Amino acid sequence: MFFLNDSGNKEIVYGTRPYAFYEMAIIKLNANITKSEYAKDWETLFSKYHSLTAKEFSVLSGMPRKESENLLNGLSDSGRLEKLSTKNGSIWIRENTSL
Repeated sequence: MFFLNDSGNKEIVYGTRPYAFYEMAIIKLNANITKSEYAKDWETLFSKYHSLTAKEFSVLSGMPRKESENLLNGLSDSGRLEKLSTKNGSIWIRENTSL
């Protein structure tokens, strides 16, 4: 992925990398940029993203993968989320729009 700034300076991130590599490339091109934080609780994440895999939820919430899957399963068991099982893994979907 190519990142360019207004001066034409370029940073390249090769292949699929962890999110931190993309952040570093952006910060290297603009040292004045600041990272903004966001709410990482499940209600907020599912109000923004209506469906997430366990890995996506883990990355966005900062929660370990296994703990994320346990939480998501618990939420689907209690009817707060719907779990859709596919051949490639499960997807959790926001059950209603009142979250």
